[in-house]
Amino acid sequence: MLHNALSYKDAFVKYAEEHYSGLNSLTLDAWRKVELVTNFLKTFVDTTEVFSGSKYLTSNLYFRKIWTIQGLLERKLPIVMKLLRL
Repeated sequence: MLHNALSYKDAFVKYAEEHYSGLNSLTLDAWRKVELVTNFLKTFVDTTEVFSGSKYLTSNLYFRKIWTIQGLLERKLPIVMKLLRL
């Protein structure tokens, strides 16, 4: 759902400016956070699709995906957690 919102980011920003100028809309920093979280979660979506698929029967494919998630968590999780703190 977040990746769909990113597709319409410009439309959301323009609509908010034209119709809700007094209200706070998402800032560019907030949109950057949405993009970061979306990219972070994409790896989990891709891995879930591999695990639930019936065409992927080899264990090396599973291992590669788990290794990818482990590396992602080591590199990106601290950054994502820091950005999401209020």
